[in-house]
Amino acid sequence: MQDPHAPHDAFVERLEEKIGREVRRRNTLAESRRWLPQWSLKPALGITALVIVSMVIGGAVVAAAYEAQSSEQRDQVAAGYERRAVLARDRLALAEQQLKTAEGQVAVGLGTQDAVFDARVKLAEAQSSLKVLALQLEEIRLTSREPVAEVSSPLVSGRDFVSERWGVEMSVPMAGLAAEQARVRSAEQRVQLGVIDPTEVDLAKARVIEMQTGIEAFQRKIDIRQRFLKGEYAAPMADLQVLLANAEQRRKALLPMLQLAEKTAAQLDERFKMGLVTAVQRGEAQLKVLQLRMELVDLEVQVAVVQKQIGQRRIK
Repeated sequence: MQDPHAPHDAFVERLEEKIGREVRRRNTLAESRRWLPQWSLKPALGITALVIVSMVIGGAVVAAAYEAQSSEQRDQVAAGYERRAVLARDRLALAEQQLKTAEGQVAVGLGTQDAVFDARVKLAEAQSSLKVLALQLEEIRLTSREPVAEVSSPLVSGRDFVSERWGVEMSVPMAGLAAEQARVRSAEQRVQLGVIDPTEVDLAKARVIEMQTGIEAFQRKIDIRQRFLKGEYAAPMADLQVLLANAEQRRKALLPMLQLAEKTAAQLDERFKMGLVTAVQRGEAQLKVLQLRMELVDLEVQVAVVQKQIGQRRIK
């Protein structure tokens, strides 16, 4: 008699068949998975390589296009400054010739020292202009853009073109100072001889102060620039400090000019009363005084506003 808990033969056969089918299915699946990567990997690698090559080629094309555009822009900007340099060289040659002519005329007694002083200043201006243009061209070749002149401009390849240009530009008031000091001495001698009016000495002294303040302004701006580069000033503070330096320089130079204008106007008023000058001459002198006073008031306002802004930034 068969044990009721023992499996029937038919059940065992069906179970064995089911297990066999499952084993064959899993083996078949495993076999297909083993071959699937080998079948799909080659196309995948091919597609990936194609994408990478395309990206490299595309990047190279973009880089080449950008470089070409940058080079073209640099050449266009540089061409404009090179044309300016040609004109600057012509002006320099003309200034050199004018100085020689003025000195030659003085040597033979046909010219004046004032003409020589003026020619020397014009020569300094022409030399400065050409040197500044040379620096600007150097900067353009490094950056492919217009030169920048702000006190907060970054260095260019580790070079401070801003301070270099200011140093060159400062040579103009320095030449002007030497010329005006010589003019003062010459004017004082001629006043003693009774050849010219004493106001000519006052005018020359006013110009000396103007040149001195111009030099001081450049020195202050270069110092502000260095402090910005060292991190002592943020860009907005550096910009404000330069505005203040320029306004104070102009105000300092304007004061002696106003005093001279007021003195001249007073003298012409007295001469007008004596009938020695016309009403037009007196009016022109008074108008000049008024213009200088208005300019001085504007400068006072500018100085006060900038000083207030500087104070507010220091509080922050």
